[in-house]
Amino acid sequence: MNNRYGVDATYFITKLGGLVQDIWDYTPEELARSLARLAQTANAETLKEPEFQPPIQFAPVPEGYSLVPKHMTLDLDAMQRLCAMTGDSFTEDEFGECTLWVGETHDENGSTFHGLNATLTEYPEEGALPIVEFPAPAAPPQPSCLDGALAQTT
Repeated sequence: MNNRYGVDATYFITKLGGLVQDIWDYTPEELARSLARLAQTANAETLKEPEFQPPIQFAPVPEGYSLVPKHMTLDLDAMQRLCAMTGDSFTEDEFGECTLWVGETHDENGSTFHGLNATLTEYPEEGALPIVEFPAPAAPPQPSCLDGALAQTT
């Protein structure tokens, strides 16, 4: 017999009666499994609610790595900034080696930039030049959740 909401009350009374009768012999796992089956039968959609989902566990980002977008496009401006950092010539004598790193920089106006930066390897004290900006992760994210990749930083 269904209750006023369409739940087959007779079915659940019978099942819960058997469960209560044998509850002294149930392990926690068996009890949880039996109750979950009843919940699935009553309304499977309810089990999809956040309360019944396992918590998301983020994989830690290893020391020396940062989470970055999977793809970064260097537009003409970004390429020009990169070339400006390393020099105008592509000959070995005039080419300055640069280090790319991910993190936060501040310009002379106090504005904050988070993203891919370039620093002259021989003169890191001269500061960094922002190359591609992207938002900093809010929490230690799991790469597969954010479609990101790990990039080594210095």
